[in-house]
Amino acid sequence: MKDMRTNVFRLGIVAAGTTLLLAAPAASFANHVVVKATARDTWNESYNHVTPGTRVVWKNPARLNSTHDVTAYGRNWDKQVTLRAGDSTAKRFRNTGTYKYRCRIHSQLNDGQCDGMCGVIHVDRY
Repeated sequence: MKDMRTNVFRLGIVAAGTTLLLAAPAASFANHVVVKATARDTWNESYNHVTPGTRVVWKNPARLNSTHDVTAYGRNWDKQVTLRAGDSTAKRFRNTGTYKYRCRIHSQLNDGQCDGMCGVIHVDRY
């Protein structure tokens, strides 16, 4: 009888832990986000909401057979990487804030506003 109560107790602990795990927000499990260059010279997704600690990966798919770059603008971070077809680059965003980036080849800055292949990573605690 004691073994049966022990097993029931253990099962209850496992069920409670599973319930807590499933009830947690999905964003807390997302440890990375992928941003891809498109054939239309845009970023897919161009705007992302992530939590601190998320790793963002920019990819230039090989099938596009084109060159893009990821260049930070807005003065709160630094990145400038050329991506040839099939290349990728990444950055882990640890601090809250808004981080803007663009492809210098396929965008223009006009009075601080980006037009063309531009994107934003918004890092916040939800």
